[in-house]
Amino acid sequence: MKFICAIISAILINFALSEILAKSFLQDEIKIKVNFSPVLDDFIISNFNLTQKTTEYKTSNGRELDLDEYIENLPFDFAQYLIVNKKFPSQLDFFADDLSLIDDNSQTISIREKDFKFAEIPLYILFESAPKMLILNYPDAFLKFENEAEFVSLKTLKKDEILSSKLNLALKNSGFKFPLKGYFSNPSSRKAFDEGAFLFDGDGYIFHLKQIRDQFIIYKTKIYAKSVKFIKVDENPRREFYAIAWFKNEQNENSLGLISYENYEFIKLPSSDLLDDDDEINLEITPLHKILTFKNKKRLKTEVLNPDFTPYKHIEIPLSKRDKKYNKFLFFAPLNLIIEDGKYVLKFDEFSAMALVLGFCFGLFLLLLKRGFLSFLMALFFGIGGVISALIWGKK
Repeated sequence: MKFICAIISAILINFALSEILAKSFLQDEIKIKVNFSPVLDDFIISNFNLTQKTTEYKTSNGRELDLDEYIENLPFDFAQYLIVNKKFPSQLDFFADDLSLIDDNSQTISIREKDFKFAEIPLYILFESAPKMLILNYPDAFLKFENEAEFVSLKTLKKDEILSSKLNLALKNSGFKFPLKGYFSNPSSRKAFDEGAFLFDGDGYIFHLKQIRDQFIIYKTKIYAKSVKFIKVDENPRREFYAIAWFKNEQNENSLGLISYENYEFIKLPSSDLLDDDDEINLEITPLHKILTFKNKKRLKTEVLNPDFTPYKHIEIPLSKRDKKYNKFLFFAPLNLIIEDGKYVLKFDEFSAMALVLGFCFGLFLLLLKRGFLSFLMALFFGIGGVISALIWGKK
């Protein structure tokens, strides 16, 4: 029991030392953002120094911009300000004459780490997509799936037999196969209209489900996936696509695309086969371009697409890893606390020969103090934390 306590103490001590060293010696924390300027026909890179509270702007070829130049070269982001101050670019002045041309042709949709990292409670919302008063209200029953679909009343917590039987019949007639592997919708009522939910069935097909006046409309799309990472539904008046979908294809490769309003066609986005599993994704649509960004801890990649989704320009920026670099002196296989399948797990990575040598030396020191072989192993595997823990818990 004492040995287990010593191991736990060593891990906690190393975490504490790592945080102390990180806050004491780490370089400035820098956040990078990339915009595309239709005025310059070039990328603008923003460097936000969160430590020193400063911001720098420059183009992809290194030309520095001040704040005014940054704003003036992003007319769709700062349209009202530029129009009021009579600085809207002359070559795009027809947009200034009618701001609705910007609003009606703009959309942003993102898939963030929080969307797929955390496990969700398997209880779902299905809106009435055509309410009588044209106001979306939260339903009186939630939906769950086990061997069949089941509506459960929020008031009585009992099964709604009528709605449940209607939905199960519609699912059967559509060819849906249990078990349900994924349910994706936009559960907010703060939207102009509702497009229901997308379901991932046991055979690997994507289905579209909508509820209209207590009737269920289900359509089996031709989209097949080995597994679905996430589908982000975004009801937008542009009605170009229902959602952005990220899944693994039959070859177990990443595939990212849009589920179109035209017969549920899957519009595969460029470079999606180069996605990393830890990427965050942002798709920004402007009146002139579609801008796709992939970002993880290692790099930021931005693709500018033409209106028909063909590639136009791209840029990739390596990101400096603001890690606790002094971990390599603490223990030879640093522990990282990460999230997998909605659970926190400890993982060893970044083998450090330096920490192993130091641990061996510390272990010899403890042997000279006659602290025993277990203390030697504590120092060897857990470095400084192991030494401190062995001195606290070990016997002479």
